[in-house]
Amino acid sequence: MKPLTILIWSIVFVLSSQYASLAQCLDRNLCIVHDEQASTQETLAAKEIRRYLYLRTGNLVPIRKTLPSTGPTIAISIDKSLEHEAYQLKTITTNDQKVLHITGGSGVAVLYGAYHFAEILGVRFYLHGDVIPDEKSVNWQIPDLDETGSPLFKTRGIQPFHDFPEGPDWWNEADYKAFFSQMPKMGMNFAAFHCYPEGGVGPEPLVWIGLKEDMDTQGKVNHAYPTHWANTANPKATWGYAQMNTSDFAAGAGLLFAEESYGPKVTRGYRPKPTTLEGSITVFERAANMLRGTYGHAHDLGLRICIGTETPLTIPKEVKERLIVKGMDPTSREAKMALYEGMFSRIARAYPVDYYWLWTPEGWTWSGNNQKQLDATIDDIKIALEALHNIGDPFKLATCGWVLGPESDRAVLDKLLPKEIIVSCINRHVGYTAVDTGYAQVKGRSKWVIPWLEDDPAMISPQLWVGRMRRDAADALWYGCDGLLGIHWRTRILGPNMSALAKAAWDQTGWNPDFGKNLPVPQGKLIDVYNEGKIATFKSPIADTENDVVYQTCRYGVKSYDIKVPNGVYDVTLNFCEPHYNQSDERVFAVKIQSKQRLEHLDVFAKVGQNKALDVTFNQIEVTKESLVIEFTPEVENPFIAGIEIQGKQKASNQFAAGDFSRKINCGGGAFKTYEKDLEAKGVFQDTRPRHFASGDFYRDWAEAEFGPEAAQEIAMIFQRIDGGGVASGRDANIPRPTTWIQGPGGIKVNKIPWSEAQKKHTYVDDMEALRTQIRGIGSLERFDYWLNTFRYNRTMGELACARGQFDKTIETMNKTDDKEAKKTMAREEALPQRIQLARLWERLMNQQLQRVTNTAELGEISNLEQHNRKKLQYLSLHDKLLQDTLGQSLPKTIHPSKGYTGPARLIVPTVQTQLKVGENLDIKVIVLDSQKPQEARIFSRSLGKGTFTSRVLDHINRGVYVAMIPDQKLSEDFEYYIQVTTEAGQILCYPTTAPAINQTVVVLP
Repeated sequence: MKPLTILIWSIVFVLSSQYASLAQCLDRNLCIVHDEQASTQETLAAKEIRRYLYLRTGNLVPIRKTLPSTGPTIAISIDKSLEHEAYQLKTITTNDQKVLHITGGSGVAVLYGAYHFAEILGVRFYLHGDVIPDEKSVNWQIPDLDETGSPLFKTRGIQPFHDFPEGPDWWNEADYKAFFSQMPKMGMNFAAFHCYPEGGVGPEPLVWIGLKEDMDTQGKVNHAYPTHWANTANPKATWGYAQMNTSDFAAGAGLLFAEESYGPKVTRGYRPKPTTLEGSITVFERAANMLRGTYGHAHDLGLRICIGTETPLTIPKEVKERLIVKGMDPTSREAKMALYEGMFSRIARAYPVDYYWLWTPEGWTWSGNNQKQLDATIDDIKIALEALHNIGDPFKLATCGWVLGPESDRAVLDKLLPKEIIVSCINRHVGYTAVDTGYAQVKGRSKWVIPWLEDDPAMISPQLWVGRMRRDAADALWYGCDGLLGIHWRTRILGPNMSALAKAAWDQTGWNPDFGKNLPVPQGKLIDVYNEGKIATFKSPIADTENDVVYQTCRYGVKSYDIKVPNGVYDVTLNFCEPHYNQSDERVFAVKIQSKQRLEHLDVFAKVGQNKALDVTFNQIEVTKESLVIEFTPEVENPFIAGIEIQGKQKASNQFAAGDFSRKINCGGGAFKTYEKDLEAKGVFQDTRPRHFASGDFYRDWAEAEFGPEAAQEIAMIFQRIDGGGVASGRDANIPRPTTWIQGPGGIKVNKIPWSEAQKKHTYVDDMEALRTQIRGIGSLERFDYWLNTFRYNRTMGELACARGQFDKTIETMNKTDDKEAKKTMAREEALPQRIQLARLWERLMNQQLQRVTNTAELGEISNLEQHNRKKLQYLSLHDKLLQDTLGQSLPKTIHPSKGYTGPARLIVPTVQTQLKVGENLDIKVIVLDSQKPQEARIFSRSLGKGTFTSRVLDHINRGVYVAMIPDQKLSEDFEYYIQVTTEAGQILCYPTTAPAINQTVVVLP
């Protein structure tokens, strides 16, 4: 038989086989049933089941309103015998009819059951979107199921943080709705937001501050002050991001943006910020209109919304001036009451929420607080609560902050505030610190734990914290909390973290060894103990000391020492040594003694180098409660201590006579000379559990869903290996972290280690690359390449950091040379080539970043790289003037990164909505990333699973940005679409990559 004949018959066979399977499915009359009087959420559940069955099987199942007497059926209903958010999936077969009952204690619980059913079909859900397996299940039949689900926490969700372009600052209405639509799929029911009223990145338009008389009955304001969210035009709107035109972005990144000044739509025309009263009012009203629609969508899905500001209330200067004109003292209780009543009334009228939270001062976690500050905060919260009561309690009040409460008693808010107020906080030290044990002391009120899904110091680096999310969720459950949220900015790159946290809010069996156990609740203080930490021993000789043995052992990852000491006044000396790292910025931490900050940003290597003793003495330390407390705060990597010396005068007491007192402790080691052995961990309570739980089971399921079964086990092992590894995690740095906070988030560090040595830590990239040929399916390959390019990008950042380090070394050597000719020769032959190399590395870095841009968060990462690192920090150009002056001539153009795009053509849809309301339009932003304008760009759409596709040409906005509109202007039924672009070179690009076999689908809510 000829090859062509074989091919034709193969196609016919495959098509006929699939048709037969589908026909068999259709012959069975499979249908979905819900009640005639079904709620919006029940109706949505039925539509979602139909949508995912269609995507997985190719079969469009009808939805009916009466249960048939025969044929396989999926029945949707509410069962009041179940708890409010509990669901059940149970298959019952009677008289040859097989019915899968998906029930829930409420409409939203039915929705949870529907999405769990989709997961059984092989679908996976993340905040950035759905993952649909490439291979369809053509022989699918109703499975025999008997499963129930009930959440462990009443409140489950996310806390996207405003202040950087990587986060909600750059979200538009479609982004909010897209993310809110994903949350019930993940079993989440809560979204909370923070607003800066002034200073730093504020004032932000999430919350308007003013008087009731300055708005109408609908909440529209007639007086406002300049407000903004992050945008590329404002040099002061965002920490560390310099003003920059998007057309000046390197490597073709400017193609991603249609405007020179980019930001959210609500600020369009008023960037960097409004300069008139009318402009200020407009931005606030645009924000309110956007939030009204998005919060309404959230409420339709059973989500609750929380917004808030910091306490004591920050009053914008324009508002203060207005109060003074009205004869009011801005510092008075009367003025604060009036402002809170105005703020709360406007929210209730303009965009209703469910909670308002007040954030305690950030300084409480970094520099402590005094009684006056605590009193001011408590008074302000009580004023806010009274104001809320005065306007009829349209929502509830909560507290939050960077710490649960003041350092004197983290649980004291529970004793000072009415029980109706919820308490919460984000974990301390950007998530490296475990859940505050003070939660266990809070009784009789709701309390929410908020782990960090990522931290902003490493904003543009990959951060994998599945094991840590599990630990924080386990702690939250152990301490009796009823809320579990995750703070974050980005979305897709946090997919594993978000999924792990969401799943841990429903089930902790299998990985939490303490789940279901009645463990003692932590209480009291440790006496004469260290708090956590592991021992490290080194053999290298130690310079600048005669007590090598003390410095050759240390306790690292330690949180604190609480040492039994008689009351008195002492000199306390801390013994440090850096035996591990051979460059600065690898281990940085802070130290408190007796609750007072004594050291900040301590980098032992930067001070004395490697394997050298560093003794730091603090004089006149007073001990009043027979306890000397030394606390260690991680900034970069694990804090460590080699020894502690305490010497001074003890006071007379019932136990001790007045006189000299001395005590020395060899941290991590045994007794040596006058040093006693390290303390034993003992006391009322000690948490001995690991900071990270195992993550292998999670990654195995995740990898198979993301990339298919062929290489899932190997990929899971790579991710498990690098999960949680790195800075201050209590384990080895398995994945390098090339960024930290440098005048803002995600600053690329300078690394003076040669790249030939540093690259040895990037083997995870090679391991990932080696698996690419095993990936099957175009969707799996797209997801694989996202992570592969993420890892490549992280490696290139590391190489760039080393190249900059070698460049800095050359400049330092050059500056030490007095011979002008030798200096000029070094500049020409060494420094200038290194400078040019930096530009080429930057181009490679940006190109790799452009290969992984898929959503608004990654557009924000582009902003960070260009505005923060390249321009603000002058990562490439810091020494340009010196180099130019030394050479006595202008530097060549090759020192500048190219603006042209040289990578492969890409089609990007940064915001993907999967749910609309009847009559609502779908406007889709499309980015064509290519060096040439495409020949053609079209969108194809049809009703879900039926009819022919109609198409429409995409509207070109500017550069690589287009807008796609579904031809039917007022959509009324579920539909599917795909986008197809023909490049100038004739390449066909599709979105989604699986189209037209598997298209993007949209459910239309009634």
